Amino acid sequence: MKKAAATASARRPKRMRVPAHATEDGQIRLPTIARDATDRSRSAGELCASDERRRLALEAASMGVWELDLSTHRVTWSGTTASDRDAPGRVNGTEDTFFAATHVDDREAVRRAIEHAITERQDLAIVFRTVGSRGETRWIECRGRVSGDAADPSTARIVGVSTDVTERKLLEAQLRQAQKMEAIGQLAGGVAHDFNNLLTAILGYAKFAADGLAPDDQRRCDVDEVIKAAQRATSLTRQLLAFSRKQVLRSTLVDLNQLVTGVCEMLRRLIGEHITLDVVSAPHLARVLADAGQLEQVVINLAVNARDAMDQGGRLTLETANVHLDATSGLPDQTVVPGWYVMLAVVDTGVGMDAHTKRHLFEPFFTTKERGKGTGLGLATVYGIVKQSDGYIWAESEPGQGSAFRVYLPRAGSHVELDAPAVESDSPFNGSETVLLVEDEAGVRRLARRILEDAGYRVLDAASGQDALSIFAGNRGSIDLLVTDVLMPGLSGPDLFLRVAVDDPGLKVVYISGYATEAMARQFGLDRSRPYIQKPFTANQLVSTVRSVLDDRYLPGPVSRPA
Repeated sequence: MKKAAATASARRPKRMRVPAHATEDGQIRLPTIARDATDRSRSAGELCASDERRRLALEAASMGVWELDLSTHRVTWSGTTASDRDAPGRVNGTEDTFFAATHVDDREAVRRAIEHAITERQDLAIVFRTVGSRGETRWIECRGRVSGDAADPSTARIVGVSTDVTERKLLEAQLRQAQKMEAIGQLAGGVAHDFNNLLTAILGYAKFAADGLAPDDQRRCDVDEVIKAAQRATSLTRQLLAFSRKQVLRSTLVDLNQLVTGVCEMLRRLIGEHITLDVVSAPHLARVLADAGQLEQVVINLAVNARDAMDQGGRLTLETANVHLDATSGLPDQTVVPGWYVMLAVVDTGVGMDAHTKRHLFEPFFTTKERGKGTGLGLATVYGIVKQSDGYIWAESEPGQGSAFRVYLPRAGSHVELDAPAVESDSPFNGSETVLLVEDEAGVRRLARRILEDAGYRVLDAASGQDALSIFAGNRGSIDLLVTDVLMPGLSGPDLFLRVAVDDPGLKVVYISGYATEAMARQFGLDRSRPYIQKPFTANQLVSTVRSVLDDRYLPGPVSRPA
């Protein structure tokens, strides 16, 4: 044991101080002192290991360490903060170096935050932007604690950690944009719904008035102008419904190459001879499941928008392609569902757009055109159609550099269920059955009752779901059809039908609404078997649907995708 201990002791590192001196006989004497440095060496090793663990932990957390020394005006940073400034490892610099790397719009706020922390002896917490040597912008969150002589702020030091929160800020921006567009969409959809109720009554009663006048009667011409104006208003409400994703779509398999080719002649007339139209069609382009008519509207609206940006002429390019998108595809303000998509690009060489315009581009009624030269609904309509088709749209533009709008629609699978085509019937629409009509808008209710009674039907009407239950209870077994609005105060149309169908399982139903409401989507999803009429409707649409349902000849029409 003693020998082993002696051997181990002999292997320990030694530190020696040797003051040499010469003796009288000329010999060099080296008196020595040896000290055991094992513990110090071990402590140094443990300190290095601790530093390495801390470094790895900070890297894993995407954090860096920084220090601001006001006595020397020096800044030291490492880890994430250093990498943000393209400097590996630990870097020293001045306050000027630090602020030079801070975004110009955030410098004053950072200065004030530092001064406040030092003056009030409070912890520092601030989020700001930095700019790298290649011009890239990153968001950094810094937290620090003040130390030093409280009586002398010039001796203060702030030591803290920094975190790269760029991804979090981008996600927050996406959420805010989505919430804003959703709120605007709810408002637009509600306005369109209310206007559709008004337009249903205006168009219906105007048609009655026109039919009662001779063709050469001046009053007939006046009423016809009322009808035309109401029809133009109907077009506007449809655009609002498109933006709010509450319109009705008829889904079919669409070849975008064929669709673009089919509208080219119309586009050439729209854009004029001073603009060159190019079409770049991808070979073997996959098909998409969408409403072909609405996609044509997308192409036309984007082309018209491009035309208006090229007053002096230019080039408009329509391009299609098969593309794969994933979570890293980088579509601004959008969270992408990974998968294969069909892309439609509309690119112009016009005046381009600034950042402010791009931020508000798809909002309804936002326009940069002169008063009277646009409704501000063109791009809002495009946005709504694309979103309701489960797609994405991305605008890329800089002032003076033209614009590129890219639409991404999901590629259709090998097995898809299509809407059945509507078939016109030559059968008469008149009848003598009893119809229970439920509509909370008095004008629409009176109009629908008159239309049905003129066609020979016996009509019982109610202003609410609760009133309808009372009428149904008093006429049990004699009601052949329920015609009801979808969204009403109190009891909704679908809920009303579920209640009365318990006592009369064979009762048939027709739904009417200003749009494909959330209530209908929640009750029936994509069920194409439920007869549905969209406001504003014509007399022919109402009586033909009622007759086909009573005769069990109803073929489902378009169905709305849930928003």
